[in-house]
Amino acid sequence: MKGFSLLEILITLVLFATGISALVWAISAGLSASVNVEGMDLALNIAQSNMEDIKNKSFDTIVSEGDHGPTPDTNFPDYAVQVDIADGDDPMEVDVTVYWDVRGGQTSMTLTTLVTGT
Repeated sequence: MKGFSLLEILITLVLFATGISALVWAISAGLSASVNVEGMDLALNIAQSNMEDIKNKSFDTIVSEGDHGPTPDTNFPDYAVQVDIADGDDPMEVDVTVYWDVRGGQTSMTLTTLVTGT
């Protein structure tokens, strides 16, 4: 007997197709994870920038401004920022939350700090 039978060729094609589909899935998952990491990194930078702006203000200014948001970030319109200031005495808890869309859904990240008037 010389050559390959039809059954051997079909089995080889099925194994080859399975391997190729697994490879395509792995590449797709890797690209998707990369986009998620980039979004999280940008959101962290936006939150840190807003937090630094808050820390550079006087305590009375922060109290008088109160909560605001979510408002679109001026430099990154796909991201919205919300600032929550806890009612209370000194020190005061400040939360900066950044929202953005991921695959049709919305996700968020929050940074929290304490601000003191002394």
